[in-house]
Amino acid sequence: MQSIDIVNANERETLSDEFELAIESKKAQEVKNSNIMIITGNPPYNALSINKYDIEAYKFCELDKNKKPIPNNDKKHRLNDDYIKFIRFAQNKIDEQESGIIGIITNNSFLDGVTMNGMRWNLLNSFDKIYILNLHGDSNKKEVNPNGGLEENVFKIMQGVCISIFVKIDSKNKPKAKTKNDTHIKWATYTNNPKCKVLYYDVYGSCKEKYDFLQKFDLDSIEWQILEPKGKHYTFMCMPQDKKIQENYLNAWSVKDIFIMQGLGICTYRNSFCYADSKAILQQRIKQFADETKGIEELRTLFNLPKDSRDWTIKDAKAEIIDTKNNENLYKKVHFEPFDFKWTYFTGKSKKFLGCPAGAIQEQMLQENVGLVCDRGCKLQTIDNIFVVDMLMDLHLVGSGSYIFPLYLYETQSSKKALKKIGGLFEKVESNPFENKNKIENFTQSFRTFIDTKYGQRFAPEVILGYIYAVLFHKDYREKFLDFLKIDFPRIPFVESKEQFLALSALGEQIIALHLMRGTLKSITEPLFDKPQNRNERIEKIAYNAEQKRLYVNENLCFRGVSAEVWGYKIGGYAVCEKYLKSHKGEVLDYAHFERIITTLHESLKVEAQIAKIALE
Repeated sequence: MQSIDIVNANERETLSDEFELAIESKKAQEVKNSNIMIITGNPPYNALSINKYDIEAYKFCELDKNKKPIPNNDKKHRLNDDYIKFIRFAQNKIDEQESGIIGIITNNSFLDGVTMNGMRWNLLNSFDKIYILNLHGDSNKKEVNPNGGLEENVFKIMQGVCISIFVKIDSKNKPKAKTKNDTHIKWATYTNNPKCKVLYYDVYGSCKEKYDFLQKFDLDSIEWQILEPKGKHYTFMCMPQDKKIQENYLNAWSVKDIFIMQGLGICTYRNSFCYADSKAILQQRIKQFADETKGIEELRTLFNLPKDSRDWTIKDAKAEIIDTKNNENLYKKVHFEPFDFKWTYFTGKSKKFLGCPAGAIQEQMLQENVGLVCDRGCKLQTIDNIFVVDMLMDLHLVGSGSYIFPLYLYETQSSKKALKKIGGLFEKVESNPFENKNKIENFTQSFRTFIDTKYGQRFAPEVILGYIYAVLFHKDYREKFLDFLKIDFPRIPFVESKEQFLALSALGEQIIALHLMRGTLKSITEPLFDKPQNRNERIEKIAYNAEQKRLYVNENLCFRGVSAEVWGYKIGGYAVCEKYLKSHKGEVLDYAHFERIITTLHESLKVEAQIAKIALE
């Protein structure tokens, strides 16, 4: 009887908890359905949220001449973050009122994120004033305090945060919220020139300094900077005040508009399994994986694989290997990190052995080709997310989402589809542009017409790519246009002088050859054992001695003649030498390859110094 009483007591407690939750949920829903004029909160940040809310309006940015919304073609899944859904919910509630206020503290990624262009444009249409107090503290971006001292996050988290206050004074010429009877977005009430006033202020410092600032100041006492969010991006952050710099950059050619096809690198979803350091290791692994006598859970244990996901399952990965008969020709080399390579099994099909192989664009790199690599924007305080490859590449090669722009296109279903695209900078092409051709250049017709007309000469694609690469490694370019380069694809200014163009192109082609490790180079370093009797060749304890210019890979083995500039040379936010050594820690060092990396960086710095001497104006 006692045990029965306990069970019943537990059941009563559970039922009571569930009842209270149901009551709380009902009350919350009643509040959501009521007329609200002031909304405050600190919503959760969860980029992979499955909570549902209609954010359709944020997927468009600006209207075309027919008042039709223009899709903001980017990674729309980033709009699924809970804090963005909360902002949209709050905005909808205020759209229903004549006036209202939203005051929230959130993740600050929406201030300049490319995915959120449409979100910012939408907010500018709904409100009369927007106050942004950017509290920074983003360790992902490696933010530093421009005034010196500490730079900390007020919540002790990695993601930067901000306080936002959205003010609607009246409903005149403002978008109307959807209703139960009319669920369509009233695009005719939107404008590409919203009159909203945006006031912005940066707060840097330690956590205590930021709290002290918030205690001391209010909206009236803060010395706000008035922003002028412009078309396409509508950025809610400070941009260069020099109008000439803005004009020069925004009038330049975006790489997105120079190249017909572009796309992301490979996302395996299972790097440690889908990549291997050598072809032989991968072949042995796949042979075991394809064994039809082994079940799914046995394979999961054998290869230490996590739970299946939407985009990668053991069943589908194994089925692809078996269906393609473990084809020798499908083993491909991948540029995984700068000057570091892996092997994988590539068919180009999604949700198979590779979760997202980006087959449409990556297949262009299976034949002789070169591809410019960059991120769409950059989270860091300097621009070093530029590289070049001549093979398949990983999604994270130079950052969180690395794009590739192939120099040439080969005939595939995807390339033919891209060539038939009409509108914007693309024009109709002949029915089969590949007829009697092995490959064609990946330049848009509008860009090709521009470049030929500007210099009165038809340059080879390699010459043009050389110029583009030189500009992207130009010291003045990276410094002057830093704020713009942080938020979108790079734009390329073209110098007036043909002689300057060709000079920069020649230097750019030199760096491309260096970064592709083509040709031979005279080594500027050599390995040295401090104690010759102890020939430990494993990468163990990595250290750099700036005074002696020695780079140690363990306590006894070092490379001499390594300058501080080479040691600190970064691509994709990481020091190349240190990143390579850490990625191979515990392994026997590949002397020749690591020597080549050091020499490549040394020579690249010399060419970059020559580039910096040529003005871009």
